[in-house]
Amino acid sequence: MKTANINFKISVVIPVFNEVNKIESCLKSLSNQSYKNIEVILIDDCSNDQTVSVAEKTGVSLGLNLKIIQLGKHQERGTARNIGAKKSTGDYLLFIDADMKLDKNVIDECRGFIKKSDIKALIIPEESIGEGFWAKCRQLEKKCYLGDDRIEAARFFEKKAFWNVGGWDEKMVSGEDWDLTRRIRSKYRIGRIESSIYHNEYKLTLWRAIKKKFYYASVSGIYLENNPLSILSLFFFVFRPAYLRNWKLVVSDPVHAVGMVFLKTIELFAGVGGYLFSKLSSLQ
Repeated sequence: MKTANINFKISVVIPVFNEVNKIESCLKSLSNQSYKNIEVILIDDCSNDQTVSVAEKTGVSLGLNLKIIQLGKHQERGTARNIGAKKSTGDYLLFIDADMKLDKNVIDECRGFIKKSDIKALIIPEESIGEGFWAKCRQLEKKCYLGDDRIEAARFFEKKAFWNVGGWDEKMVSGEDWDLTRRIRSKYRIGRIESSIYHNEYKLTLWRAIKKKFYYASVSGIYLENNPLSILSLFFFVFRPAYLRNWKLVVSDPVHAVGMVFLKTIELFAGVGGYLFSKLSSLQ
């Protein structure tokens, strides 16, 4: 079987907007990777805080191969990520966000796995961390999703395969990661590594969770046009089998399990409200 060069460069693309309190931790986790042949491409979406200067100083102090691209006007994440991919010099792409940290072996595991020539993309397990009650509820929820292909999306791609399916859909604001994964899976095999990415929810509040769900549901129209949900798919999207499959994990933490159910219920109503709001707005 043909294998890839073990010394290939990996390009890590990170879109940022006002991430001054998050970017340093993210960059440190990249500097600590056991595999070192990486470049980091930061796409700054018109930040008005000190994100860029902090990133520059952190990159220099850590000795990172860091490139910062500042956009002249606001762009959605898909556009920013595609710009980063076009500016990259690696043969493989890893897309993360500023509020994420990586286990030290994430990139090395991706490198080792992708040597199998029939694997063109990889799912990296994503765990949630943060402070406070609602962050712990989210952490329990995300643990239920580990290993579920219907929920987890790929983050690591062979660049040629990424562009062969068109890259990120720049018109899509919500669900773009699932959409890209679906298009990749229609042509290529997707693998999975063991090391994790940690998504920091920080001090998650119920109001912030509601606003986020309302917003993403209100801009989900393009995703649903390209990926229509059947009644059965919609049912399983809301009442996910992952909760039943991991019932032992759920019942082992009853306090946060109750909070998780309440959080998902509130988010469901926020999502329905956001979707209906978008439909009513389109009629005006």
